[in-house]
Amino acid sequence: MKNHNILTGFDIQGLKSDIFGYFLRNAESFLLRNCAITKQFWETLKTVFPKVNRFDIFNDNDHLPISFTDLLTAFPNVYNLTFLCHISKDWLDEILQFGNHPLKCLTISFNSLELCDEFDCDRFAKFIKTRQPGFAFFMSYRGYPGKFGELHLARLTQKLDQILKRGCPLHCETDIIVIIHGITTQRWYLPLSKDV
Repeated sequence: MKNHNILTGFDIQGLKSDIFGYFLRNAESFLLRNCAITKQFWETLKTVFPKVNRFDIFNDNDHLPISFTDLLTAFPNVYNLTFLCHISKDWLDEILQFGNHPLKCLTISFNSLELCDEFDCDRFAKFIKTRQPGFAFFMSYRGYPGKFGELHLARLTQKLDQILKRGCPLHCETDIIVIIHGITTQRWYLPLSKDV
């Protein structure tokens, strides 16, 4: 990947270092690992690296959820996001407020199904229908989910079966939704009129 850079344990002070921008001035992609990500962090990163269009974020800090509003405000042209961290419980609404944002790929990984209990299938359906053709969404669950998690996953797959079509799409411009749970992979897609 061109200009993919890794920042580990950075905070706002680290971003403001003179030497920092000198070495990474043309960065387009970042992996942020255990960084103290705040609104000011995004704003500072944007002033130093205005060309960034992809973020992979891996944070162990569950007390500091990532705000999509802050991220997408600072980086309105980001098209690929991967999260293995605690995200805002309002993440769907935060993305929806940006309308036809150019986001093409979103990957979210939860440590357990219990953490995504606030996942609203109806809002998710609205979210998928507002994406540009070719959008891909990947959700994975790591660890043993327990009985509560299994029930949640069953509700989610049932709702997805109602609003989407199971399987792989015939056309690459179709939205794709993939849920990975352990070794099980389930796929849905939003059919184009020619697929129906």
